Amino acid sequence: MTALLVHLLAAVILLAGEFTAIFLDSGQGDAIVLKTPSEKIYLIDAGPNDEEYGGYFDAGRDVVVPFLVSRNTKEIEAILISHPHLDHYGGAWTVISSFTVREFVSSGRRSKAPPYLKLMEAISAKKIPVKAVRQGDTLDWDAELKVQVLWPPKNFKGSDNNSSVILRITHGKNSFLFPGDAEREAEEEIVQTYGPGLRSNVLKAPHHGSKTSSTEEFLSAVSPNLAVISCGRKNRYGHPYPAVLERLEKLGVSVYRTDLDGTVEIISDGETLSIKK
Repeated sequence: MTALLVHLLAAVILLAGEFTAIFLDSGQGDAIVLKTPSEKIYLIDAGPNDEEYGGYFDAGRDVVVPFLVSRNTKEIEAILISHPHLDHYGGAWTVISSFTVREFVSSGRRSKAPPYLKLMEAISAKKIPVKAVRQGDTLDWDAELKVQVLWPPKNFKGSDNNSSVILRITHGKNSFLFPGDAEREAEEEIVQTYGPGLRSNVLKAPHHGSKTSSTEEFLSAVSPNLAVISCGRKNRYGHPYPAVLERLEKLGVSVYRTDLDGTVEIISDGETLSIKK
């Protein structure tokens, strides 16, 4: 067997499966299911939960768990919470009570809010290993994926939003950027740090398309083909901000919104992308 043939066969093996990112219609928050080429399930954020404050919506119970059950999920390799705000971790209580979860990942930044303390108590009671990640770390989530932690740096003192864990996941020729609720300050820092290294086909719009995020410099550096904005229908924050939509349009980015399009599923075969709504 020639060296060239060995190389070609290895390339086929390395790209044997699909990588899927599913942006759930979870209301005014983020909940993203990842299915790796080896069919492992990861969850980035778990949507909001307002029951602690007199409401009725639990994204974990009402959206995330039913979706995972519909996909015959038996266990979750890890839940990564980008930052300790209720619209990102609220649904996690129900998720960890419904499935075996092998790891809880965050930046290590915590909240004193009662719902967050309740979540951490539940994680401790179930003896789920806890892992803090920092800028420069890589995560061994699948042999076909490169999972980089771009942010936050060690001992970062910024706001909760700006301390969001920012992940860049590469599958073959395709790359996905998940910036949590990063705002202008964090965007400026990562543009200075990574420059062209931020380029990604798919962008999860930071902070739900807020006016505090998605600066021209950041969007130009990422240069996405697709952007997904996760936000609630007729939300009181005015997300997504009209100027953000204008910037994306100016760059020729195809935009999908959970408030208008519902759940958005993006599938990579390592070469091309396909979208299901």
